[in-house]
Parts: sequence; C-alpha cells; structure tokens
Amino acid sequence: MSDPTPLPTVGLPLPRAADAHRTSEKLKWILAYHGHGREWERVFRIGDEDAERPLTLGTRTATVTTSWHYAAAGDAPRLVTAYPTL
Repeated sequence: MSDPTPLPTVGLPLPRAADAHRTSEKLKWILAYHGHGREWERVFRIGDEDAERPLTLGTRTATVTTSWHYAAAGDAPRLVTAYPTL
C-alpha cells in the first residue's frame, strides 16, 4: 500500500495544502516576543494581539519562512512556525 500523502517538494504547494491548518495558540506563540514576534513586528508591524484577526497585510510583502508538520501519513499539514525576513 502506498503513502496517501506525497512528500513536500521545494517550489511546489504542500501536499494537501487546501487542508493546512494552524491553531490560535501556535499563531500567538509565533507572534509573541519569545517566538518570532520581533521579526513580525519589525517587518509587518503586527504582534500577538493581532493573532485573532485575519493576517491580510495589504501592500507589505516579505519572504516568510514556514515550517509545517505532518503528524501521520495522509494528515493535513499543521503550521509549526513562521518568521519573516527583510
């Protein structure tokens, strides 16, 4: 039996990207100062208090490095961390 989720490939969308999810706790951690909050504040001018609002940033753009986790074969990807760079 083959694995139902192919491996991620650099430059291509994540397998099952339409089902990707994040928890509000994880986003609050990412945006907090003990996470990557300093980078998000510097680049996008947002902080952990913005974790509950949609992250539509208008015309501000930057490269954002993300890490995703597949708990088991066939699962949707879950956001582990994300940080922007200038």
